[in-house]
Amino acid sequence: AHSEVLLTQPEEETGIAGQYLRLTCKTSGFDLNAYTMYWYRRSPGNGLQWLVRYYTEDSKYFNTEFEKRVAAYKDLTNNMFTLDIRRLRISDHASYYCARPHDGYKLIFGGGTRLTVEPKRDSSEPSVYILPPYDSDTKNAACLATDYFPQNVSMVVAAGNKKQKQDKSKGLLSTN
Repeated sequence: AHSEVLLTQPEEETGIAGQYLRLTCKTSGFDLNAYTMYWYRRSPGNGLQWLVRYYTEDSKYFNTEFEKRVAAYKDLTNNMFTLDIRRLRISDHASYYCARPHDGYKLIFGGGTRLTVEPKRDSSEPSVYILPPYDSDTKNAACLATDYFPQNVSMVVAAGNKKQKQDKSKGLLSTN
């Protein structure tokens, strides 16, 4: 029986300029050890760019534009093909695809990972404001946090003896 070839990549990754990032491609349905594997990337203005052709440590080829900053590796224990990018640049913001040859000159591609590269910034504390109820009939108060970095933050509001943790995806919370 012929099992289905799957190349599974995370949908999104975020990196910070100047730092290091590893992209992963989980493989199944074939023997990773037996195949030459590829990484490509696609970005506006550049189309599809070939980055790496990798068979073994002794047989690997890199696009000369990237060879100083990228490395590829087959993790055969976990059936994972990886791409390491060093010294990330804002221009590395692109979709990255792993690929495997199929029937001669065809390639099977993974679904791609959208890589966002953010500028390196110092952390900054939020300014926090309490917005009291509009009038005595309403119990709704609000808490506003602004001008902070990085974006991943969680907030706890205490009302009387009730504490409520914020759901950061919505930015809203209530103590009812």
